Amino acid sequence: MVEKILKCPICNEPARFIITDEAVVGKRFPVPCILEHKDHSFIAYLDSQLSLCDIEKPYIIKSEP
Repeated sequence: MVEKILKCPICNEPARFIITDEAVVGKRFPVPCILEHKDHSFIAYLDSQLSLCDIEKPYIIKSEP
């Protein structure tokens, strides 16, 4: 388990997360993790040591009613 403080790519504020080993066990690397921050979310890619590989802002498409 590690604590990560990341700069949110959407609001540019610091975001604090606790990431457990279960997030990456048995998965292919880098592992995409959806992190929720305030009223939005972003994707962080983690390696086998729970180190940050990349951060990206998701492109959200809403369905038609």
